[in-house]
Amino acid sequence: MQLGLHLKKMVGSDKHNNRVNCGMEKINFYKDIIQEELTYQASKHPSNAPSLEQQLIVDKERKHFLVMILGWHDYDYVHNCVFHVEVKSDMVYIHEDNTNIMLAERLIEKGIPKSSIIPAFMPSYERAIHAFAS
Repeated sequence: MQLGLHLKKMVGSDKHNNRVNCGMEKINFYKDIIQEELTYQASKHPSNAPSLEQQLIVDKERKHFLVMILGWHDYDYVHNCVFHVEVKSDMVYIHEDNTNIMLAERLIEKGIPKSSIIPAFMPSYERAIHAFAS
């Protein structure tokens, strides 16, 4: 089932008024959204380093999602984490976001409530300023 259809079944046609049921349904919804977005991000290649490869790593059972970038760039071997997202309880923890796309905002646009997202790499006082969960 496509995610868009899955979303409509769960929350109706207005994804911004997301009222997904608690429990596994909500967690599965979050995991699907995260995997969809990170699959898209992993498919993009850095224009300044075309020899580098981006890899999506998904552990749905333990609820961890990573995008890694690796390969040779000029004379240096690159092996870095671009994104690391974890679903813990009913919260989405963004442990790493080494881009300028603002992953949290992309997840909000896709239907995950801002109150369920914790940018773990950001100090708690900054999260409060931006109205994220702590």
